Amino acid sequence: LERDAERAGDRARLGVVLAALADVSRRSGDNEQAAARLQRAIGALGEALELRASSTVKAHLGQALLDWGKAAEALGRPAEAGARFRRAHQVFTELGSGIGAAECLDRLGRLAFLDADWVRAGELLGRALSQYEALGAERQLACRMRVARVALRTEPPPAWAERVWPIVERVQTQLSRLDHRGRVAATHGLRLVRHALDGDWLGWDAALAEAADHPPHAGTAAGAAWLGWLAGEAAALAGERARARVVLQTASGLFRAMGDRARVAEVDRFRAQV
Repeated sequence: LERDAERAGDRARLGVVLAALADVSRRSGDNEQAAARLQRAIGALGEALELRASSTVKAHLGQALLDWGKAAEALGRPAEAGARFRRAHQVFTELGSGIGAAECLDRLGRLAFLDADWVRAGELLGRALSQYEALGAERQLACRMRVARVALRTEPPPAWAERVWPIVERVQTQLSRLDHRGRVAATHGLRLVRHALDGDWLGWDAALAEAADHPPHAGTAAGAAWLGWLAGEAAALAGERARARVVLQTASGLFRAMGDRARVAEVDRFRAQV
């Protein structure tokens, strides 16, 4: 397909084919090859747009830039990733693609979080969350948890119940969409978060014992995984390291069962510091 597009001089088709091949590379873990293919794809798509304006081709360009940013981030090149996410955000905004623009803000917020720039991370993730909510996007669960994780680091523990809990409790709307088992497991995770924010460690212990009896299916574990991660971080930041490690290990296992290797790495990296 790549050779056919090259021979035909069809730059738009070549860009789409290269982006698809890059996606295969990225999913198989070869981010270097993915980045190289995406660079070529973006060049071809840019040339196609110079010849003829097309919203479809521009949408492919935006996605290719976003995917290049993801590959660069996975390779530990945050400056390169940030540049691609900002350019993708510009393209998606010009197209009026709310979901694409929101994902770019989300990704930029994550980079700011990793850089411990809490103010910038809170601003970017807050904007992403607002857009996800307006669109009813599935990604708002993960983004809301990231906003809460920022708040844990910018608010003193005595203020957590008042200032962090309102961010977290709105997740209940999304939990209602899970099956019964996933909903019950996530509800236990929500209780753990609440006890951590309140500093109620006896309540935490009781909630943890109950949660152990209601594990979720891998297919509906997202709520329990994210809430467990948040609860574990809150416990660790409150000085309850032993309690934190138990819950973080469970969250890591849930993300692993879901096949979310990136989240497993993040949780395990934090857990190693506890």
